[in-house]
Amino acid sequence: MEKIDFIPDVLHVNDYHTAFIPFLLREKYHWIQAYRKIATVLTIHNLEFQGQYQRQILPDLFGMGTQRYDDGTIRFNDAVNWMKAGILYADRVNTVSPSYAQEIQT
Repeated sequence: MEKIDFIPDVLHVNDYHTAFIPFLLREKYHWIQAYRKIATVLTIHNLEFQGQYQRQILPDLFGMGTQRYDDGTIRFNDAVNWMKAGILYADRVNTVSPSYAQEIQT
């Protein structure tokens, strides 16, 4: 974002495909002052797809440690879970409809 000289006020992520971004902003890029002001919103379209990956994805793909996996923060079913990370780290979480919000809470 800095390379294109654009820092958004709000970053809207959708489903597991981009749900890991709020986690990365807070855990990996927290030292970048401009990123601290970015609010994040996660919209859940289909909770069935979680984005589950092996623990090794953290150092291999993102060059970061496994502390948040090891302490259970982003671990679910013995996998790094991108949807869980998004739900926990996004400033707001919503769904595609009120009825879907009710459905996934039961």
